[in-house]
Amino acid sequence: MERSDIIYQIHTAKRAHISWLSHAQALVSGLPLEKESIPIFATDCQFGQWYYREGQMLSSIDEFKAIEQPHKDLHQVYMKIFKLLFTEHKISLLQKILGLASKAKQSDIAMANRLLSQLEHISENMLKHLEALETTINNMNENQWQQLAQKATS
Repeated sequence: MERSDIIYQIHTAKRAHISWLSHAQALVSGLPLEKESIPIFATDCQFGQWYYREGQMLSSIDEFKAIEQPHKDLHQVYMKIFKLLFTEHKISLLQKILGLASKAKQSDIAMANRLLSQLEHISENMLKHLEALETTINNMNENQWQQLAQKATS
């Protein structure tokens, strides 16, 4: 595997994360989205799929390891937002019968916005770790890179 392939994977994973975040922002702002379009669990989103699969070849790099906790934290905060906005008990029987969507209470929306701010802060932190990872990979000498690439293929 070439270094450029890994950098491309990191860029693709970063774009997937940014897209996920923009969907979360749209959801909190009230734009209609399929709730399935924003994966709740860290292993279900596109970024998580890369991180826990192909990205594992980078698991010996400290900057890679530093990404996992913020990524998990993102999904924990998003889970709170999701519950505020989509918990089934917020839908009355009449709304279910009529097929009407539940409107979140103002207090829930305010809390979701506070959580969104927290989500954005965690995202910034995670993106900084991704940039540091990219820098580390770009700054590896050829011997370091070959050792890493060899681990990935074995």
